Amino acid sequence: MRLCITLLICLAISTPSDAEPLQWLDAFKLQFATEPQISPDGENIAYIRVSGDIKTDKFQNRLWLISADDDSHQRVGDTHASQSSPSWSPDGNTLAFSQSKDDNHTIQLSSPDKRKSNELVSLENGASGLTWSPDGNQIAFIQFVEEEQNLIVDLPTAPKGAEWAKEMIQIDKPIYRRDGSGYVKYGYDQVFIVDIESGEVTQVTSDDYDHSGPFSWSKDGASIYIAGQFYADWEHTPRAEHLYKVNVATGEKQLFLELKGPASAPSVSPDGNTVAFLGFVDDKRSFQQTDVFIVPATGGDPVNLTGEFDRSISALQWHADGKSIFVQYDDHGVGCVGRVNLDASMQVDKTTNVGGTVVGRPYQGGSFSAADDGTIAFTSCTSMELANISVDSDGNIQQLTELNKELFSKRDVGQVDRITYKSSIDQREIDGWIAYPPGYSEDKKYPLILEIHGGPFANYGSRFAMEIQLYAAAGYVVLYTNPRGSTSYGEEFTDLIDHNYPCQEDYQDMMDGVDTLISNGTVDPERLYVTGGSGGGILTAWIVTKTDRFKAAVSQKPVINWATMAYTSDAYMYFSSYWFSDAPWNPKEMAEYLRRSPLTYVDKVKTPTMLMTGEQDYRTPITEAEQFYQALQLRKVDTMMIRVPDSSHSIASKPSRIMAKVGHVLAWFAEYGGEAIDDKSK
Repeated sequence: MRLCITLLICLAISTPSDAEPLQWLDAFKLQFATEPQISPDGENIAYIRVSGDIKTDKFQNRLWLISADDDSHQRVGDTHASQSSPSWSPDGNTLAFSQSKDDNHTIQLSSPDKRKSNELVSLENGASGLTWSPDGNQIAFIQFVEEEQNLIVDLPTAPKGAEWAKEMIQIDKPIYRRDGSGYVKYGYDQVFIVDIESGEVTQVTSDDYDHSGPFSWSKDGASIYIAGQFYADWEHTPRAEHLYKVNVATGEKQLFLELKGPASAPSVSPDGNTVAFLGFVDDKRSFQQTDVFIVPATGGDPVNLTGEFDRSISALQWHADGKSIFVQYDDHGVGCVGRVNLDASMQVDKTTNVGGTVVGRPYQGGSFSAADDGTIAFTSCTSMELANISVDSDGNIQQLTELNKELFSKRDVGQVDRITYKSSIDQREIDGWIAYPPGYSEDKKYPLILEIHGGPFANYGSRFAMEIQLYAAAGYVVLYTNPRGSTSYGEEFTDLIDHNYPCQEDYQDMMDGVDTLISNGTVDPERLYVTGGSGGGILTAWIVTKTDRFKAAVSQKPVINWATMAYTSDAYMYFSSYWFSDAPWNPKEMAEYLRRSPLTYVDKVKTPTMLMTGEQDYRTPITEAEQFYQALQLRKVDTMMIRVPDSSHSIASKPSRIMAKVGHVLAWFAEYGGEAIDDKSK
C-alpha cells in the first residue's frame, strides 16, 4: 500500500530541552482568537480572545483590538465582562459590540484609540448579530423576547409561605428543546434597531417566528434582508429557509426569494443592486454542498456562482469594489478563503490555514473579514497552534498574535504528519494525520489510538487539537482520518454514504489507515485502541461489532439505535426526512434503521467498550449509550458508562471536561494494556 507522508508547515516553536509534554491542567491555559473584524481602512482588527479560567471552569470571551502593523494591542470594554459580536461602523471610526456581565446586557461603543467603551443601550437579554446601517446612524440586532404561554389549565396558586411542588411544564411546540440551550423558553428571537445618537430602541419584528442573522441592510437603509421560515408549519419543514425583505419602519415582511431549499446569510452589494446569499436546491440527500448565489435586489431568478466549484461555502463577504465575493470553504481538510467573480469564475489566489477555533479536536472552523482594499483578517492555525490573528494583504501573510507562546515555550508538543493512503474498497485516496508522542523514536513501536471525527459530514485537518495532543503526550501514536463521507473533498465523496451510514466502506477506509501504520512499523498491532464522538461514537460502536482487533474502545455520545434516535433527538424532524427515506413506523424502512444500528449486531461484540455521554445531550440522547451499555452487560462484555452531569452534546465545552474526558479514555485503555497514566501528565 502506497504511503505518502508530508510534513505539515507549522509555526517555528522553540522547545527547550527541559520542556515537558502537555499536561491535563494545560486545558485551562489555552487561548485562541475568533470573530476577527478588520476596520474598513484595514488599520485595526477587533477580535474575541477565548481563554480558560480555572476558578470558574469556563472559556471566557474578551474583546481585543490590535493594529494591523502590530504596534498596538489592547483590551476593550469591561475586563470582568464577556464580549461578542464586534462590528465596525461604515466609516471605521466606531466599534460596536455586545457585552454581558451577570444579568446586565448592553451594547457598547468604542473607538480605535480608546481602551474604554461607552454604553449605548441596556437590554433585557443579550444582543447578537450587530449590523450597522449604511449611513452609520443605526444598528440592527437580534434579541430574545419572552412571551406568556397560553396554559391549558389555570390552577390555584400556593398560599404565602407554602412550599408546593414545582409547576408542571406544558410543551406544545414541535421544536421544544435544543441541544446546548435546553428546553426552549416560550418566546422568539426578534429584530431590533437602536439609534446611535439617542440610544432609542425599536422592535422591528414581533410575530411568532425566530429571526437570526447574518442579515443585511438595503442601500437606502429602509429595509433589512433576512433569512427565515416565516410561514405556517415552519417547524415541520427543515431545510426550507426563504429570504425576506423587512421594512424597518413598519416591520412588514415581503417574501423576497424562495429557493426550494435553505437560503441564508443575505448580503447586499456595495452599490445596493445585488443580493448574494448561501444556499442550495434541496433534493433530500443526507448532505448537500452550500453554494453562493446572487440575485437582483429588486428580485428575480438567482444565479449560482459556485455550482462548478465543488466545495461547500460556509461564509461570504463582498469585496468593496462589488466585482467579486470573498468565500470561505474547506479543501482536503484545509480551511481557505478565496474569491469568486460575478461571472462565476474563481480567482486562483487564496488564503489557507483558516481555522483553529475548536479546542479539543481538529475540526473545521475559523472566520475572516475583509477591509475595503481587500486585506483579509482571519483566524490562522497549524497542527501545533490554536487560532491566532493573521492578515493577508495581496498574498503577503503576517501573523499578528502568538496567544499560546508562553505555554508552548515550556511544552514539548507532539509532531503531526499528514498521510495519504489508498482505500482497499475502490483505491480512493484517503487523507489522515498522525500525531506522534514527544520524543518519538522510529526504533520503537507504539500503541495506537484511532480517533474518529463526528458529523459524519465534517472534516479533520491540520489544526491543533488538545485531546489529540494529550493522547500523544500519554505515549500513543494517534491516527485521525477523513474517511468517505467527510466534507472538503467534493460532493461525490460525501454522497458515498448518502442513506448508507455507517457502512462497510467507511469502516474499511479507517481500517486501511490502521493497516498502513502497522505495515510501516509505526505501531504495535497488539496494542490498538479506538475512540470517537457523535458520528465518531457510532463508528466506534460499529467497529467493535465488526472486529475484535482493538484492545479497548470508548464510544462517546453515540447513536446506537437509529429507530429510537429518530424519535428522541432534538433534530428528529431532520433525521427521518434526510438520513432515511421514511420514519421508523414504516415497516420496510424500519429494516433500514436496524441495518445501520450497532445495537443490531451487539451479539458480535467482544471488545471492552466504555460509553460516555452528557446527561443533557439532546442531539444523541444518553438513552442511546444506555442501550449499548445494558446490552453489553447482558452479554457480560466488559463495559463502563460515564455520565457527564449538566452536559449537552458538547461534553468538552469546559476546560475541566476536556481534562476529564481525556483522563477517562486513557484510564480505560490502560486497563487493557495501554500506557499507564503518568502522574506528571495531570
